[in-house]
Amino acid sequence: MRDERITPLTARQYALVLLGLLMLWPAAINRAPFLFRDTTAYVHGADAAIMRATGATTAWSNEAVRATAAPASAAEPAGSVEEAADAPVLLGRSIFYGVFAWLGALTGTLWTVATMQALLVGAVVLGLVRHVVDPGSPRFARAVVIATLALATTPLAWFTAMVMPDVLTGLALVAAAVLLVGWRRERAGARALWFGLASFAALAHSSHVLILLALGITGLAVERARVGAGVLILAALTGVAGEVAFARAVEMLTGSAPIRPPFVTARLAEDGPTRAYLDRHCATVEFHLCRYATRLPLNSDLFLWNAEPARGVFMAVPAAERRALAAEQPRFVWAVMCDQPLAVARVAMSAVGRQFAAWRLSEFNHDLYPDDARAIAERLPPNERAAFVASRAFAGTMPIHVAQAAALLWAIAGVAVAFWSWARDRRSALSTTAAVLVAGWVLDVVICGALSTPHDRYQARVLWVLALLPVMLAGRRLARRAPAA
Repeated sequence: MRDERITPLTARQYALVLLGLLMLWPAAINRAPFLFRDTTAYVHGADAAIMRATGATTAWSNEAVRATAAPASAAEPAGSVEEAADAPVLLGRSIFYGVFAWLGALTGTLWTVATMQALLVGAVVLGLVRHVVDPGSPRFARAVVIATLALATTPLAWFTAMVMPDVLTGLALVAAAVLLVGWRRERAGARALWFGLASFAALAHSSHVLILLALGITGLAVERARVGAGVLILAALTGVAGEVAFARAVEMLTGSAPIRPPFVTARLAEDGPTRAYLDRHCATVEFHLCRYATRLPLNSDLFLWNAEPARGVFMAVPAAERRALAAEQPRFVWAVMCDQPLAVARVAMSAVGRQFAAWRLSEFNHDLYPDDARAIAERLPPNERAAFVASRAFAGTMPIHVAQAAALLWAIAGVAVAFWSWARDRRSALSTTAAVLVAGWVLDVVICGALSTPHDRYQARVLWVLALLPVMLAGRRLARRAPAA
């Protein structure tokens, strides 16, 4: 990548975006887009908000009324604008991605959402290949086809076909790499599009805010990357501003501010430090969590989302207690860290290690989580419920093992290319791009492992970005062999 501006795409080359539809092959085999237990929360939340604001209804609307009028289950935390009674609205399920997913409710099928995600992926692949093979080269189209086919064998295809914001994690890392490494080569319109992608990712999930902010702040140390780093930080702050605006809107509509579930408290509650601290200090300190100390230690997912009074904590207690548990989290976590710094560090490192070891596609088959599958089905409108129940994922027969093996091979190849490029020339575009992508991958694993319960999808959703490095290397060599245009 040199600093010369990239040749503008021709009208015919824009059609290469359609190659992104190849990413839907896992959904085609499944006979439906993939759903996760949070998918219905995103759609129901947006549907309830839009119905309240405009009166417009969809096939999901009756379900939305029922879902938001009933206590949230362990499988699906509540998060919509219209909550039962005085139950607080929860931050963490982005209304912005929810509105995007709600387009599936508007059009009558979640295939709309998966298709839009596939076209977005096609646009990102096209935009990245421009930095490796100039659009003026006669081999540009071939390079885009090869890159798309290669990435279709990675977890990117699976997350493209899932109605969840996880697909945006890796795409945000691509946007970050382009903004940091290729800013000087891009034209104004393309810069705006990359910024828009990074901003939408930041609006879609709070973990993306942390990743983009960390990459942007680090990029400020590199002179050539400072402008792009500033733009990346601005994209991350857009995500923060969006959540603040949503919280303000909820407060105006409901009279009560939304709350963020105590994820870090739950993380500590799973591994021991919390119970040890409570046993020693509840007689002298005032924490609401002291009332539930006998239920600990407890898996963080159960701590947060199990609504059974005898087993859960956060969703199992009255609304006022939920607010109190959320409000006391900063003070409580700080107290535990000061009391047992080594234990907290050990817990965090152990969780991060487990997250690095979790990278498979287990969430794409529901046979391991039948309760979640039933909860998802119960909260779907009739047409989507029928498709979901008839899917191979619901039956647990999706062929994930070959895809998992391919993901591992791509990851190994990506790390090998990264080390090779760093050893050869640390200042090359491939090396600096590798640094951004590898750093983003590690940040995602560390953030998700330390602040949440380790899950396969947290790493699988970004593991595919490592495949970009051998793909870029192959594209560069293809470009060198191309005849003059």
